[in-house]
Amino acid sequence: LPIAAFAADVEPFLAGTTRNCAECDLSGRDLQERNFQRSRLDRAVLLVEERGGPRFLPVALHGAVQLTGVEPGASPGDGPWSATLPLMSGGRTTGLLLLGRADGAPLAPADQELAERLAEGAAGIVERGRMSAELAHTRELLARADRLAALGTLAAGVAHDIRNPLVSVRTFIQLLPERLHDEEFRTGFRD
Repeated sequence: LPIAAFAADVEPFLAGTTRNCAECDLSGRDLQERNFQRSRLDRAVLLVEERGGPRFLPVALHGAVQLTGVEPGASPGDGPWSATLPLMSGGRTTGLLLLGRADGAPLAPADQELAERLAEGAAGIVERGRMSAELAHTRELLARADRLAALGTLAAGVAHDIRNPLVSVRTFIQLLPERLHDEEFRTGFRD
């Protein structure tokens, strides 16, 4: 899954929304700032599984964050974090959502609930991206199998076209010692 494409999908979840709010006439960026100010969050990080690797890498950031990755099961650095929420998909952790207040205080229950919903949404995006990448890989394998099948058919046709004249030549060579003195056989076959 390309990180840039994933980050573009996930950014709305960290921001809370990217659409304009018709009632309050705020842009998506203003809403993001208001959501973070309301919950007193000054830092947020969304980390997802590294493709082909065991680490979680950041794909979306807010605030002053220096985190470059987290090993599964390890405590995330660059803390303290007010909430560390796993992104669960298929019964396994596919990423982390880290939220931090300036004072490191835990989130209020309403903010914790919102953060859990954001983590669930982000996990859905991660799973959708994984399935999309898997589908693309499967399609690539299917196309390769089709090309190999066509190549096999072509090779069989070429082998057949080469083998037919060789069978005639072999038959003549096998019969030649028996009919070496038969002039009609030698000249008839040659013509």
